[in-house]
Amino acid sequence: MQLQRCSLKWVFERIETDGELAEEWTPDEAAEIVWSLVHFEAWQQLVIEANWTPERFIESRFELISRLLRTPD
Repeated sequence: MQLQRCSLKWVFERIETDGELAEEWTPDEAAEIVWSLVHFEAWQQLVIEANWTPERFIESRFELISRLLRTPD
């Protein structure tokens, strides 16, 4: 899990460098919030328990992450 968070931090450092990370987030915070959104427990709750399709879960994560963490177009 630490590797996932470190990888996500690297991604958000790049996004920040490109000027696309919303200013209210640091790369560390962005990595942690995304990690929580894609954590196995989130998958389990939505796909297994609430009967979402895997595709819908993935789609919802991309939408949430984009709206929450990126600068507006």
